[in-house]
Amino acid sequence: MSQNVMEIVKKHRVFYEVVPYYVLVDERPRGTAAGRRRIQAGFDVDLYGAKTREEHEPEADYRTGYAALMDAVEKVLLHSTDSCIIEVISSASAVFLDPRSGFQRTLRVRITHGRGLDQPAGAPEERALKKIQEELRNLGITHGKPRA
Repeated sequence: MSQNVMEIVKKHRVFYEVVPYYVLVDERPRGTAAGRRRIQAGFDVDLYGAKTREEHEPEADYRTGYAALMDAVEKVLLHSTDSCIIEVISSASAVFLDPRSGFQRTLRVRITHGRGLDQPAGAPEERALKKIQEELRNLGITHGKPRA
């Protein structure tokens, strides 16, 4: 399967970007006005792939990529002793247009924790991010938009 995934990665010029994952926490201390606090609770790793003109079965490539990403996440979770939560969020119906490269599909890997919404991300989430990035490199997926 790994060779097939690498072919798909190359064909669709798959790359990823990392963005902070924030949550908003409502705070209502007694005797004061309600407020909100924004906390970085982890990371979102967004994967992008350009749609090709010769695609007849784009969903097959998407399903194969999704399965490979799930395998990578499972490897990271097996070796994690921390309380990280890692989920793969499919957005098969979400398509956006980048004028330079055409339509792109996305998958998202969210890395967060179960310590409570008011707790910021820390070393366990950073370690999980590094391991996910390592697994993506093993699949031939690079960080940042590829050159045309």
